[in-house]
Amino acid sequence: MSEQQELSFETGEDLKEKGMKKVCGSIPEHYYYSFRAGVLYFSQVAKVPFSSNDIIQFVGFPEGCSKNSIGALMNKFAKEGLIEPYGFTKGTRPSQHGHMIRTWVGKK
Repeated sequence: MSEQQELSFETGEDLKEKGMKKVCGSIPEHYYYSFRAGVLYFSQVAKVPFSSNDIIQFVGFPEGCSKNSIGALMNKFAKEGLIEPYGFTKGTRPSQHGHMIRTWVGKK
């Protein structure tokens, strides 16, 4: 093995966490709090299943951010215990090409 190659003992989950932290760190603070308010509304007030697209309808998409930022936020809120997976629905944004996306509910 050359000196340039390093062995990595990080698991897939470790790499996922690193990526999510990096992406979440690039989201503007005002957008983070607007998106969080949307999650709290759907999960605690309306108490209905929702997708990230439902929130994006109200707060828009963070300008200049990776398209992965929304999924990273949803996973962050799930790890915080605010929401939990519910099911799946078809994505409604043109860039999603109708593929399946997760739906969420407030954690009981």
